[in-house]
Amino acid sequence: MKENIFILGVGRNTPVYIDLALSCNYEIGGLFHYNNEKNGLLIHGFEILGSFEDLFSQYKIAGENFAMSMGDNEIRREVSLKIREYGGKTPNLINPTAYISRFVEMGTGVIVHANASIQADVIIGDDSVISFNVDLVHNTIIDEGCFIAGGSIVGAYTHMKKYSFVGIGAKIVSGKVSTIGENSMIGAGAVVLNDVPDYAIVAGVPARIIKNIPRKY
Repeated sequence: MKENIFILGVGRNTPVYIDLALSCNYEIGGLFHYNNEKNGLLIHGFEILGSFEDLFSQYKIAGENFAMSMGDNEIRREVSLKIREYGGKTPNLINPTAYISRFVEMGTGVIVHANASIQADVIIGDDSVISFNVDLVHNTIIDEGCFIAGGSIVGAYTHMKKYSFVGIGAKIVSGKVSTIGENSMIGAGAVVLNDVPDYAIVAGVPARIIKNIPRKY
């Protein structure tokens, strides 16, 4: 018998997560949005049951499965932590076409989309997203709440700190980069040859700092 899973954070990316959960042999129990504006609407036949507030006040969470489809790294991580605090489960969703080495260490709530390749001795922290056709080379460390967009390559011995973001088709070159900083962003198509500081946005070929992100605290 298939287990139910509930998808949190209704947006343009939600159908991708529905598709992934179905590919991982789950049944979709329903969807939850951050507010009540979309209650009762259907996304590919699956109903939006309520808001996050409704979920935490009116629904059974303990023992149920949840997946976060929101794009914001910190919000995804925050909601995942709250779900687990309430006894809910955030299973790893790994597309059947992805290659995962038997020597990979993976936390919980990790998303791995189609045709990703994750080599030996990679460590992936909780609530990180590895998108379509991403290549994680051996001995990389991906901290919690990171997002690596489609077609990107993260080279060997790179440490991506929490909440960092890698844009579509970016390349982080093995042997050149040891650290991608916390809350940093790498632009689409960038070729990264140097370490990236915390809260920095880099872009270009080769990648250079183009902006610093204001710290929230």
